Amino acid sequence: MIVSRTSQNYRTLQKGNKGFYFVPDNISMVPRAQVQITDACPDYIRQMLIYAIAEGHIRAVANVPERDLVWDALAQQPNTD
Repeated sequence: MIVSRTSQNYRTLQKGNKGFYFVPDNISMVPRAQVQITDACPDYIRQMLIYAIAEGHIRAVANVPERDLVWDALAQQPNTD
């Protein structure tokens, strides 16, 4: 797992790192970051971007506050009531 610190309060997460996805409704996993190509993007640029993403030259990363990761971890703990 590659986790690099950008400051004391944030972590930079890459796809595949624990915490890159969150589960807002206990059913679906949502990535914290993604690359979006708009419909207005010319086809030749779209093809270059798709190629660069597939080759790993462009990656989605998320800068996540530590407190969000802590709250996510606490929310996943089983209820002991």
